[in-house]
Amino acid sequence: MTFKFTAFHPLTSPDLAAAFHEGHTRILTDLGIESITSNYPEWMSDNNVIAIIVTHEDGSVVGGIRVHKYDGTLELPIVTAIKDQDSRIVDIVENKRLTGGIAESCGLWNAKKVFGQGISPLLARSSVSLSNQLKTKTLVCFSAPYTLRMIKQLGFNEISEIGDQGKFPYPNEKFISSALEISNIQNISTATIENHSRITSLMAEPIQTVVEISQGKELTVEYNLLVHFA
Repeated sequence: MTFKFTAFHPLTSPDLAAAFHEGHTRILTDLGIESITSNYPEWMSDNNVIAIIVTHEDGSVVGGIRVHKYDGTLELPIVTAIKDQDSRIVDIVENKRLTGGIAESCGLWNAKKVFGQGISPLLARSSVSLSNQLKTKTLVCFSAPYTLRMIKQLGFNEISEIGDQGKFPYPNEKFISSALEISNIQNISTATIENHSRITSLMAEPIQTVVEISQGKELTVEYNLLVHFA
């Protein structure tokens, strides 16, 4: 099975941005999390956002993920999610912005037709490589319990200064989600050997075709992760 992973800037590729948003919204609606709306979110016009969209070999859009760089204006999604529980996240993000730059990997989704096919780990890994193009030192994310193991294998660690060692009841008391970071994107020392190797490869060569093994599945992935900015 072949998939195309295409990175884009929403301002230069509005059609891809719309397809990403519509696919993501459809999944959230199916899960009862969010209603479909015709209003497009702020990230679609944000100069500091890049994203990846996944296309199935049949041409359908089946997944995506975004990376948001913080420039001191639009709040990162992780800040919006947890600042009411622990306001220290605001200062942490601002300090990281001033000492090398900070971005967030967020908005991970995949369509029902590819559930269990290993798309999510490859998307999450690709988003780490994308942060290199945004020239940031720190990459953060907010992980649900069911994706935590996958995220930590990429080199993320809990932000222990906030919450309960980085853990928060979110989106409600039934779930304990985690705020995590890679503190130096150029030296991901805690990633697994395979993930470190593939992240480094995608940073150096963002356009490549590789047979990936993910969640026990063999996938041919055509990567085009070189982003053209507005």
